Amino acid sequence: MPMRQSMPRRLSRIAILLGALLLAACAGPMPTPYGPAADGFGFSQTQIARDRWRVAFTGNPATSPETVDSYLLRRAAQLTLEQGGDYFVVEGRSITGAPASVAAVRSYPGGVSIPPSAPQAGPVIGVWGGVATLNERSGTAFTAQADIRIHRGAAPAGDPAAFDARRTLTATQPPSR
Repeated sequence: MPMRQSMPRRLSRIAILLGALLLAACAGPMPTPYGPAADGFGFSQTQIARDRWRVAFTGNPATSPETVDSYLLRRAAQLTLEQGGDYFVVEGRSITGAPASVAAVRSYPGGVSIPPSAPQAGPVIGVWGGVATLNERSGTAFTAQADIRIHRGAAPAGDPAAFDARRTLTATQPPSR
């Protein structure tokens, strides 16, 4: 009789484990969050002259080119304010794409952790009954780059290359997580 009571319990555990594996298999890499470059993704800047900077943002393959461009403008606006400016003028701007891949590790209680460089992909059952997955996404990583010149005062009206730094910060707010 004890065998019959434990059978439903085992089936229940198997169903939960299969559900967790299915959920884990669907979870993929997240878009690059707004922030300084880490592992090749994020923003960077280089000073070219006293009031001139080259700003870039690179997103992983899960990041849209529109988001990459928005984050480029956001960094340019922040940099303008950090340097004591009020607006910036974009003197050259481009978006390029290159093949890349990004990995995401998802762990569940009691599971194991797998570094993104691990050769194994797919679900792994941990020693303590937990689950971890490694999902990789390949595609195009977009980089937006611009040379900007920082100015003080009001941005000239009617100049599509001139961006008010405070307004640009408001317009390019990253989504909250």
